[in-house]
Amino acid sequence: MLNDKTANQPVPTQFAYKANSIPLTLQQVNLLPDEANVTIKTVAGLCGVSKSTIERLVKAGKLTKIKVSERSSRFKLGDVRAYLASQAEGE
Repeated sequence: MLNDKTANQPVPTQFAYKANSIPLTLQQVNLLPDEANVTIKTVAGLCGVSKSTIERLVKAGKLTKIKVSERSSRFKLGDVRAYLASQAEGE
């Protein structure tokens, strides 16, 4: 039950809507060429799944990961687009 003390308190920030919550890479992904290298975070955002799911797709051979260093990898955007197109056709 709300009382006068709680009714006028601001909404906690973790519940407030963030207008710019979509990463810039995802906002402009259609402008990037198929040869562009993107991070796993971007791939997960495009596919609407977690990074762990992307790793499972790599293990299953559905996506190809490019190692750029010992602790860093990228994905060709064209491969991601092809995967998404194949998933859309399968539905």
